[in-house]
Amino acid sequence: MRAEILIYYFCTGLTLCILYATQPIGPIFESELGISKTQAALFTTAIMTPLAFAGIFYGYLLEKIAIKNILVVAFLLLGISEIIFSFANSYFLLLNIRGFQGLLIPAVLTGIMSYISQISSKDNVASAIGIYIGVTIIGGFMGRALSGFFTDIFGWRPFFFIIGCVAIFASILLLKFSKNIKASYLKPHLIDVIHTLKLRHNLYIFLFHSNFLCAGKTSIIFCTTNLFVGTHTNVISPFRTINTIVLIGCGIAVICFKLLARGNLHLIAGT
Repeated sequence: MRAEILIYYFCTGLTLCILYATQPIGPIFESELGISKTQAALFTTAIMTPLAFAGIFYGYLLEKIAIKNILVVAFLLLGISEIIFSFANSYFLLLNIRGFQGLLIPAVLTGIMSYISQISSKDNVASAIGIYIGVTIIGGFMGRALSGFFTDIFGWRPFFFIIGCVAIFASILLLKFSKNIKASYLKPHLIDVIHTLKLRHNLYIFLFHSNFLCAGKTSIIFCTTNLFVGTHTNVISPFRTINTIVLIGCGIAVICFKLLARGNLHLIAGT
């Protein structure tokens, strides 16, 4: 059980690593492919856009097909597409590969979270999902950090080739160690939602996640990040500029986890 869940945490971090790998090296794509800043930014946009709606579709799909099967195929395709990405020279092909990966990543994240919640005991579900959320933060940081680091030293292509091989290896691990289980969801009625939100603690959680300010804060972070990447010079590498911001975000996340552990959700939600 422990080895199995560790593999799923590893796959979670790997997925976020793939998701954000292109973000700090936009200027490199600009110079090598002869594209504009806007076109370089589309590498991140193309892979993140499906996250807004694909998760709903995959939720239903996971009820019909074993999570293991979906994840094995998804990581295999992610790995192959990353390797093709590392050799491609056409901007159009590179952009379409990122878009294709964007259709796979919601299946991976939805499947992993469902699998972890089902193999964990009732007493450990909350902590298991909490670790999952923490790993997504670490994975996003590592994707940016390693991408920038490899690009500074070896160029961008070796990193995407290596991460593609790692994704194929993850597919093999999932095939060997995963169980064949399907996602099972409770479908609550409106009255159940109303009763749940009558509890102040649950209402705080709802307000925190639905508050439009959360979207605004996220937009500010990503706009600032892209501004640093887009205006970097030879003196300041994309590796150093972007990870300064991400490290600050990791520090804030640690503080939030501590507040949650102490039951101080209202301090995080701002209510």
